[in-house]
Amino acid sequence: MAKNPTDIDVLNQVTQTLIDSHKGYEMAYQMIEDHEDLRTILAERSAERLALVARFQKAVVERGGEPETNGTPLGVMHRGVVKVSRLFQSNLYAALTAIDDGEIYLMDEVEDRLKLTTLSPETRHLLNIALDSAIDGDAFAGATAHAA
Repeated sequence: MAKNPTDIDVLNQVTQTLIDSHKGYEMAYQMIEDHEDLRTILAERSAERLALVARFQKAVVERGGEPETNGTPLGVMHRGVVKVSRLFQSNLYAALTAIDDGEIYLMDEVEDRLKLTTLSPETRHLLNIALDSAIDGDAFAGATAHAA
């Protein structure tokens, strides 16, 4: 397959945000100690997000690029803010709110990338998978946070 820098750039940008999201689910899992059923769901979501990272990284390699392996500085900052917010609200609510915020950020990022007209159908397909995952994660976090 020919190298398409636009596809590679977009895939790598979203990969970084997916890595941040995976780390966010891991952090939420660690924050919530007394809700085993919720911890199980968070662990599953973390694993699903990591699998999506691997798909994006593989697509970058297939296009002749070097895949991203780290998240973004914004993701690091976001996780730091979550740690501080735990001082003012329950760990459960802080964790779910952080996941919800992260999923909204991922949705916005993917939707912006889907507006590009130069992307290959394969890249669009992967972006739509990421968008569906973010929409599902947002619905989960929002509903669970409101019930908490």
